[in-house]
Amino acid sequence: MTNSISLSSDLNTLFLIEESQVVAFPLVSKQGILIGNIQGQLVAATNKNAIDKKTVKIETVETDKSQIQFYYSDSLKQAFIIIIDIDANKGPNDSPNFNYRALTYNLAKENIVIRKSENKIFLFRIPQLRTITKDSVEPFRPFTSKK
Repeated sequence: MTNSISLSSDLNTLFLIEESQVVAFPLVSKQGILIGNIQGQLVAATNKNAIDKKTVKIETVETDKSQIQFYYSDSLKQAFIIIIDIDANKGPNDSPNFNYRALTYNLAKENIVIRKSENKIFLFRIPQLRTITKDSVEPFRPFTSKK
């Protein structure tokens, strides 16, 4: 079974759901939570590295106006984050107005760092510098096409 990730409805906690356990990570932390792929399995851990110039902040989500859903495709090694922005003003038929944004991450080549500060969630792309194969760590070599 592939691990999955869920966020609490108040967007304060990330849950890594494994086959026999659920691990909770508080999103309010200085370095955030790192999400990645090790040997084909979705993983999460407390981020130990500082978020530096090599990190790309890609999205800021206001938690009082939005919700976030996390999806992972094991076969594609892709993570999908759907952000639903809800407008309190009612639209036609008394239903709330909303917009959505979809972000895609290739977890074979990059990791995600997610952290919360006050009423905002920040999402960062972290390029992988190494790949893990079996029991060794090797430098990451990006795919290049041969011409």
